[in-house]
Amino acid sequence: MNPETIMRIVITLICLYALATLARASFLRHVACDQIDLTRMADAILQCENTPWEKIGLYGERSSYQITEGVWKQHTIAAFTWASDPHPACRRMVDKLVIAHLAWICRTLKADGYTLTPYIVAEVWKGGIGRFRRMQMRPPDIQYAIRCNNLYAENRLASSK
Repeated sequence: MNPETIMRIVITLICLYALATLARASFLRHVACDQIDLTRMADAILQCENTPWEKIGLYGERSSYQITEGVWKQHTIAAFTWASDPHPACRRMVDKLVIAHLAWICRTLKADGYTLTPYIVAEVWKGGIGRFRRMQMRPPDIQYAIRCNNLYAENRLASSK
């Protein structure tokens, strides 16, 4: 085997290990959120971000979802650089991590007494739970949440036809 093939096999095994770690975590046991379809929400966020997979954001965010290192470390022990790795196993891991983080956002908002809406979930995704709790959302966070809410609604209408 050539070195490139060996490296691909190693990366695949590492990504699969990280996926297994994610799957074992307790937060994935409670993925369902009242009234919010997490997959549809993730799709809306992906459309709203509109970022190439490999692009690293202004504050170090990675992947098309623009995941921060703090969010990454909250849900996995895998290296943060994998978030922007184009390998299919790494992309699957990112997709699972996004769903896990959306589930965490929903549980946190529900525990705080909020009614779950795509708009509020998108606000927290963009601005963070702390800023949301302090009611210090910036205009770009609000505009982002409006776009995500509209995309979520459009995706919902399209899938019901």
